[in-house]
Amino acid sequence: MRSEVLKAKVCLVGDLAVGKTSLIRRFVLDAFEDRYQTTLGAKVTKKVLQIFMPEEGVDARMDLTIWDIMGQPGFQELLREAYDADFIRTSAKTGAGVEEAFKRIGTVVARRQLEGVAGEEE
Repeated sequence: MRSEVLKAKVCLVGDLAVGKTSLIRRFVLDAFEDRYQTTLGAKVTKKVLQIFMPEEGVDARMDLTIWDIMGQPGFQELLREAYDADFIRTSAKTGAGVEEAFKRIGTVVARRQLEGVAGEEE
């Protein structure tokens, strides 16, 4: 089993007032605040994930930088067209699916980064 330290930037984008900030707050601080506060511009938060990938023989530390981007109408459709995006149902209020969603994102990013490293070694 080899250890890796990886870094990634995740940008949460979406329509106005859908809970992007609340999801990040739940994931990073395990907290929820009922009071709505508009994000102006972008807010950056960091969290470290441990990602165990036994099929690759890797135990990775993923340093995530999470960008909370100001909401704009139509982001979801734009992303759906631009990427083959996978949407994960979450609730910042209850915490349902939040940890799983960020872990899944971290694992996908880690695999892509490791594939790039393996390709360079060949």
